Amino acid sequence: MSSILITWIIINKNVALGKTAYQPDSLFEFSYAKKAVDGNTNPDMNYMSCTYTKQKTNAWWDVDLGKIFTIQRVKIFNGMDSTTHRLRDVELYIGNSRSSYALKQFQSGHVGSSYTFHLSPEVEGRWVKITRKTDVDDFLQLCEVQVFAEVGPDYFKGECVSKVRRVSHAR
Repeated sequence: MSSILITWIIINKNVALGKTAYQPDSLFEFSYAKKAVDGNTNPDMNYMSCTYTKQKTNAWWDVDLGKIFTIQRVKIFNGMDSTTHRLRDVELYIGNSRSSYALKQFQSGHVGSSYTFHLSPEVEGRWVKITRKTDVDDFLQLCEVQVFAEVGPDYFKGECVSKVRRVSHAR
């Protein structure tokens, strides 16, 4: 009798990296929403690696993860120049669609260089939204947003197939 050993690899991955992100407006032409999911956590505005909305009380930023994940934590990175005080009283919303957001956690006060929302229990969702309490009238700045979820081999299937195809076409 023969047996087959199947090994599943489950890793914790930033599933927001490179995904489509949105915000209502941008303070600068270089501060568009995608900057918060480009993998660059540099907090210096001079390096143009952060996103900034215009000043308003209902500023928000969100990302479409492409499919529903079981989210374990969300880490946000703040700018560390003269604008550090702006990222405060932050609300984390998660939903399976943009119309089904639910408030999952709130961080009172200033964020500092970064803050991690630990979700216990874990939360299922496709969309992640960062905003602030409604009475905060200021710019919303984020230098990076990382959304961590456990992923298995099916998550990487498309990446591996596309790499193999590129190699086979190169011959």
